[in-house]
Amino acid sequence: MAGVLRFFRGVTKLCSIRGVSENVCLRYTHFSAAAAMSSFQHIDAYFKLLDNSFLEFSHLQAMYELLESPSIDPYFKMNFWSKFVLTSLACGKDKIVNSLILFILERSDCHSIATLITVLKALALQKRFKEFESLYALVMSRLSPTDVYVYAADVSAALCLTPFYKEARGFLHMNFERKVPIETFGHFLSAAAIYGPLDEVISFIYELHSMGLNPTQDFYPAFIKRLQGDEGMHYMTSLLEAISSCQCILSSSTALLLKDWFENHGWRGTMGVTLTGSNDDAFMIYLALWSGPNCYLFSNDEFRQHRFTLGTDASPLLARWQAARQISMRSTRPLIFLGPALCDPTIQGSMTEGWHIPYESGGQRPSYLPSNTWLCLRP
Repeated sequence: MAGVLRFFRGVTKLCSIRGVSENVCLRYTHFSAAAAMSSFQHIDAYFKLLDNSFLEFSHLQAMYELLESPSIDPYFKMNFWSKFVLTSLACGKDKIVNSLILFILERSDCHSIATLITVLKALALQKRFKEFESLYALVMSRLSPTDVYVYAADVSAALCLTPFYKEARGFLHMNFERKVPIETFGHFLSAAAIYGPLDEVISFIYELHSMGLNPTQDFYPAFIKRLQGDEGMHYMTSLLEAISSCQCILSSSTALLLKDWFENHGWRGTMGVTLTGSNDDAFMIYLALWSGPNCYLFSNDEFRQHRFTLGTDASPLLARWQAARQISMRSTRPLIFLGPALCDPTIQGSMTEGWHIPYESGGQRPSYLPSNTWLCLRP
């Protein structure tokens, strides 16, 4: 970098950074209510260009008063403070975030529930858990029974960043009973892996699986990081048994994490593709087809529509039957017939004999094929 030139024009600071092969010009702006109002159609871009400096209370108060004007667009007013906090968080502007938190909390009664929930998330990300706990109590005291349902997912997302994650469990069961989508609650297990007792984490895996939720990929690093000594071996066994029973799909990064953990405990691990004599995947999941208990099916059809109509409960059972009974053909010269799968494509093994763990390699494959890459571990 050849040099840095800095100069100021009014409330705008212009930073020019010149390199040997390219010129980059970045403009940073100090916050002003008038400038924010004039940028309302591109407010996110305006937030990103703000200088990361502590915002004066008077400037924020001026913005608040402008937003109270009857002529202000309701959507802009409703989302302004939340967007300001979230964009500043995403851009790493900690001084701005702290300014906003202080301003909003000093007049919490004047701000919407949505804004306060955004501040909850900011406090959680900054690990300011005592302040989080106080604000959470305030938010819950302001929620009507209807509001509880409306904001359940957002409040739970904030809770799952803190040691108070168990509070989200009530929201989860409430939404599940009301048949409201619960995919956003997937991070509950990750929070439990960070803050909760390990035996309780294992029980949560089974509990959430019964609702259709499996661990997210950020769960595994958090859980495995805590496994130490003989107790760690015990909980690793429990983890592998749980994800095998729940048929959780592991990513290649998680498989590598498991491999490293076992190798650090004196095991040997290899990762690769399991092949049959026909040089193809031995563990195909053939799609849904009704047939008798002693029948072999000869077909190359994937039967996507049949699998869809079976639903989530029956499809896995039928898929296992097909893997054991379906025969397909490859259009080669000479023709190659692919027989049934040789074994069940789920986690198999023990701490005494070793483990075979299927995982997703990330490569492309036909929709009917299960994971064809395996982590093999030996003590």
